[in-house]
Amino acid sequence: MLIWNDLEGESMDSRKDNWFNLIPIAVTYLYVAGVVALALSFFWSRESWGISLWWDIPIGIIALLLIAPAQHRLWVLLEEAALGNLFRSRWWNDFAGDWLLAFPFSTSVHHVRMQIQSHHDFLNDPEKDAQLQINTLAGFWPPKWVRFLRVSAIIRWFSLRTNFNFHPTLAPYRDPSQPPSPVALRIGTFYVLLMFAFLLTMYFQPGGRDLTKSLLTYVPVTMWLLMMVIFMLLPQRYYHHSTLKPIYSAKVMTLMRITYISLLNCGLGWTTFLTERSAVLNYVALWIGPMVTATMALILVRQWNQHGAGTLRNLTVRGLPKWILFPFNQDQHLTRHEYPHLAWWELKSQA
Repeated sequence: MLIWNDLEGESMDSRKDNWFNLIPIAVTYLYVAGVVALALSFFWSRESWGISLWWDIPIGIIALLLIAPAQHRLWVLLEEAALGNLFRSRWWNDFAGDWLLAFPFSTSVHHVRMQIQSHHDFLNDPEKDAQLQINTLAGFWPPKWVRFLRVSAIIRWFSLRTNFNFHPTLAPYRDPSQPPSPVALRIGTFYVLLMFAFLLTMYFQPGGRDLTKSLLTYVPVTMWLLMMVIFMLLPQRYYHHSTLKPIYSAKVMTLMRITYISLLNCGLGWTTFLTERSAVLNYVALWIGPMVTATMALILVRQWNQHGAGTLRNLTVRGLPKWILFPFNQDQHLTRHEYPHLAWWELKSQA
């Protein structure tokens, strides 16, 4: 059964209008902004207070540990979008899900959907359950705490999550008539690295504020326009195809991701220029850092508890552990599988 495709014939009136989800998204981002603001205030004021540079490390770690649960909450809402539960409109569900949740994690709702839905459609199938395959191949299933100490295992896990849908044999919804092409992904990755290199160069080797201002005004826009032309001209065969029908084409999604990346990098560049502090390094430390460490750990620990001994189960969790590990009724995982298209706040009533 293909859960997402089965919604094709479902009346939109029969599904709840989940505009409520805008509230937890907004509150979570406000929380992240508050933590980041406090951390940056310390980083930028430390010298005037006569405090050692080494204090940046413990403060950065504290900020990382505070941001990780918020990122985990956003990732859970992204999984809700992948199941079509974020908003009633399928188009708005994916569009808002991409811009508000998926793009900040360097992915898309549709790519996450192919992994989440395979877990629902082919539960515990070692050849088709993408979540099980990813965790197993990275060495995190069966649960192995020691793997968190290996950087190679963490890199392997993220690499698998990013590239899994492009795998020629493992991807569960691959289209045999159109083998997955990584061309668009590789071009996009090159663009991201090039833009980051440009921004870091502007910070570490400034050529005067007037020159830097001119470069920031014209170079990112030129690079964005060039990439947009490249991706618009790139033939469809070089994009990802699957048997799981997307809301909008892979080309449109790619153009949106390039636009998001460009807006983000322009914001980082101008913030660096105006504050004379590297916004890129702060972004890596306070957003990418939690994402590839503590947030990843929270996702895996949640999955371990949801599938204890390979069996789906509901849990009884309250207080801070629930907020950190099982937000949005993620402790009701068995119920989620039984009713994949219920809004998260309705799961308790079905347990």
